[in-house]
Amino acid sequence: MSEKKVHADHRKRMRQRFLDTGGAGFSSHELLELLLFGSVPRINTNPTAHKLIDRFGTVENVLSASADELQKVDGIGAASARLINVMGEACRRFRERNSDIFSFSSEEELLSYIISRSEAFTEPVCMLLFISSNLTITGIETFPLSELIGSPAPEKRLSGCMLRNDRERLTAVFVHPDSPPIPSASDYRLTKLIAEISGSVGITMLDSVICGCGKVFSMRSSGAFSFRTRGGLF
Repeated sequence: MSEKKVHADHRKRMRQRFLDTGGAGFSSHELLELLLFGSVPRINTNPTAHKLIDRFGTVENVLSASADELQKVDGIGAASARLINVMGEACRRFRERNSDIFSFSSEEELLSYIISRSEAFTEPVCMLLFISSNLTITGIETFPLSELIGSPAPEKRLSGCMLRNDRERLTAVFVHPDSPPIPSASDYRLTKLIAEISGSVGITMLDSVICGCGKVFSMRSSGAFSFRTRGGLF
């Protein structure tokens, strides 16, 4: 039997096993081996998967590694590094949306949560915190500020995440890691846009918060922005 046929049969069995089990029972290197099928069409990816685990230790570390670090592993080219990075970012967003439910009982608790959350960012971002009527964060959407500001149609990205189920109210957060929490012109423009979009889809915008250098600035509390609705969280 040809080597090509052996690889094809092996891949077919691996894919079917994953479909049958949902990944249960797969070792770390087997998951990576299967993932690499998407970027390496014919070559045996098992040895490369082992090398990734040998170098990084865990699947989580592999998915968090930079493209440059990944390509130091024999068998990982630009296409495979890109695939791993995309999968890592998808996993990060999934965890963020589904595993980070936070309930609070005061505005101070919410602002403390925003400060702690902002510490993870090294570049400016916009976060939309979706908040239920029982004061629970039910979802978080994060956008690099450079992408929103540079986009010809940022409303498409913003409105898309607002149309998901169970989204009642939101607070916009603009994180500027290396700057004091002073609203910029772009923060005002995006706040106005977010308020307009949220109002059009029936979501109440509660506040727009600027976060930087471990401090926060609430546009609603300061009167720096005229919100569509009166009153706050409490």
